[in-house]
Amino acid sequence: MSSDVVVFPDLEAVEDDVWKELVPDSLYVTPAWTQALARSRPDVPVVVVALRGPHGWDTAAAVFLYEGQEPSPTYDPVVRHDWGWDEQEKAAARSLPRAIIGTRNGHLGGILRQPNNDRSLQTSRLFEAVCEQFPLHVTSIPFLEPSLVPRSTPRGALRILADVGVYIPLAESAGVEGVLRGLSSNGRRQIRSDLRTLDDEPLVTIESLDQLKDHLPLLGVMLANVERRHGNPGNAEALAGYVRSCAAAADVFRVYLSGPSDAPAAFSLLVVIGSEASLRVVGLDYDQLNALGKHHYHRTLVSAPLRDAARLGARRMDSGVGALDAKLQRGGVPVELTSLVHFPDKCGLTLTVPHVASVRAELAASNRVLAAKWKKGDVVALDD
Repeated sequence: MSSDVVVFPDLEAVEDDVWKELVPDSLYVTPAWTQALARSRPDVPVVVVALRGPHGWDTAAAVFLYEGQEPSPTYDPVVRHDWGWDEQEKAAARSLPRAIIGTRNGHLGGILRQPNNDRSLQTSRLFEAVCEQFPLHVTSIPFLEPSLVPRSTPRGALRILADVGVYIPLAESAGVEGVLRGLSSNGRRQIRSDLRTLDDEPLVTIESLDQLKDHLPLLGVMLANVERRHGNPGNAEALAGYVRSCAAAADVFRVYLSGPSDAPAAFSLLVVIGSEASLRVVGLDYDQLNALGKHHYHRTLVSAPLRDAARLGARRMDSGVGALDAKLQRGGVPVELTSLVHFPDKCGLTLTVPHVASVRAELAASNRVLAAKWKKGDVVALDD
């Protein structure tokens, strides 16, 4: 079935029917999240590419265009993956413009689509349409769950295992006890242990932007601590602004402070848009954490957000990537996340695609529980 390609030059130009007729694959491709990202980086142009068939809109996605600036390394396929380049090729690749489809922030990618159509085919067609519109860009769609990855790789595209994420299903859970009944015995034990600590050491929970305002400088510092621990530059002021923009984009949010309110050991941010809940960030004061105990980390990482996501009626909670063992021990479901990447024709670069088995081995080496789940076949994975 043929479709017309429609390119909207900015978010304000998008026809209302596009947002109304199409369903987002994840929280991070919803209109609210996309608009928040556009506001946070006005220097990065955002267009929307859509496919329209005989009976209406079929698919659409925001496309973030980097021309003269570089994306975050997490979402930049040029620097995130090892393509086997020498230094000259790396420099040449970094000089190319990028087109990132779906989201440039959030570890679950996707598009907007008609829910009853072939998801694999929709993803493939839209990806090919974006590549045709921006032939000089390195085009990518990051962090797709297996059900969203095209069965046949779009022409000219490379398919790469990018990471492993974690989610906890909540649909029809009848509150947190219903969620716990669906978990392993170890998961139930760990979460109940975390929640019992709240009786003696309650969390401070922030639920409004007015409440959040006074805490932002401290939250920025704590988030910068984590960024620096992982080798990233940690700009506390910028990260505080990021926390606020995430909270402002949500239908409902919760910020959890664990420990003394003026010197917490850990904090986390839960955002809910529609029926999707996501643990967006975790910040730490490592000295306080060592002094007060690791339970402050675990209950902000999974247990308290999970409790509230269930109460708020979310269908599942996305726990993101990283800290996999702690999340998996608390009932999280591991899912492989795949990225599609297309380099411009005649770019002159030699491309060696990292093998799936090599990426799995690298991730398993630092994640004991994940390694065991791969061995048992308990990971939601894409067929090799």
